Amino acid sequence: MMVIGGAGVAIGVAIGDSSGAEQAQPTQAQPTQTERRSQDSRAAAQRAACDFAALTSTYDYRDLDSYQRAIDAGSTGRYKTDFASGFPNVREFIVLTEMSSTSNDVQCTYQSGDDKRAEVSVQSTHTVTKAFEPPQTVRQEFTVTMEQVDGRWLCAAMEPTQPK
Repeated sequence: MMVIGGAGVAIGVAIGDSSGAEQAQPTQAQPTQTERRSQDSRAAAQRAACDFAALTSTYDYRDLDSYQRAIDAGSTGRYKTDFASGFPNVREFIVLTEMSSTSNDVQCTYQSGDDKRAEVSVQSTHTVTKAFEPPQTVRQEFTVTMEQVDGRWLCAAMEPTQPK
């Protein structure tokens, strides 16, 4: 067999009695270990952003302490600080209106970043219920900034997507 290489793909050319399966089999270049780690890191950041977005839109006025702990555990930086300072007023409104929310669908797309910080585009749909009102479906689009802290991807910022 003679091998002709070009553009990163090796092509086998059969000479003699080689079977069809052995003839002209292109091979794919395998990603390097660094490329695999980078791909894994991007995928982990995207999954964490989707999970966090679902978490932020799933709550019940009867158990806001668990919700607050979960948000605190999944966030860092500016988002964590802003949530901690603003949540007492939001909590009061949620309890007064007997509000609950359930995440229905979250779609995430990795936009940019590296192994420590990532920007992820999120499209989220959730259903909000309040006392004496019919359920309402809410759709949101936003960009989540995820940062890796102690081996975990945490939400550092969440900004609404600007209309185009």
